[in-house]
Amino acid sequence: AKSALYSLTKSLALAFAATGLARRGRATIWGAGAIVVALFFALGRFNPVVEGLWALPWGRLLRFPAKFWLLGAVGGSLLAGIGFEAVSGRGTEGGRYRRILERWLLLFAGAHVAFLATANLAPDTLKALVGGLLSPTLPAATLAVQLVRMQGLAVLSLGLLAVAWGLLRLGRSSSRLGSGALAALVGLHAASQLWVMQ
Repeated sequence: AKSALYSLTKSLALAFAATGLARRGRATIWGAGAIVVALFFALGRFNPVVEGLWALPWGRLLRFPAKFWLLGAVGGSLLAGIGFEAVSGRGTEGGRYRRILERWLLLFAGAHVAFLATANLAPDTLKALVGGLLSPTLPAATLAVQLVRMQGLAVLSLGLLAVAWGLLRLGRSSSRLGSGALAALVGLHAASQLWVMQ
């Protein structure tokens, strides 16, 4: 909820973690491994193994699972860089990676649309689901504010994903505009992250 715009980075990272693993070698494996380790510990009480580790004498070091997102961010950034290198390649290989990225962008857009549809068609179900994930004791007023914020971020993310998809299509349709479109894609991501993180 705090950064739905991360879908843009994750779409880059996950797409090329899956498709470029053998070709990209150790850097891709390290980046993907960093994300897996970060997710494992960042789940906190939702991960029974981590909850068991909390009981150990040194387990208190794991009591703030959010800090593991730093490791995930480093791994994700590495994969995003590898992905951008693949997308900016020329010829049939670069085109293939751009098509893969377009599919990932559409998949994330579909997830945001599904979230917004659920918020409008089954709001009680969504409240129960999000409330259980955030905190079972979260006050109703706070939960309502968070849900509105999440819907706003989903709409904003849809807009950014649409612009990113348009830039990729523009880059594919014209070789002259290709490098400019990719540079604009990086600028779009950087600007959106700076605005959200402030």
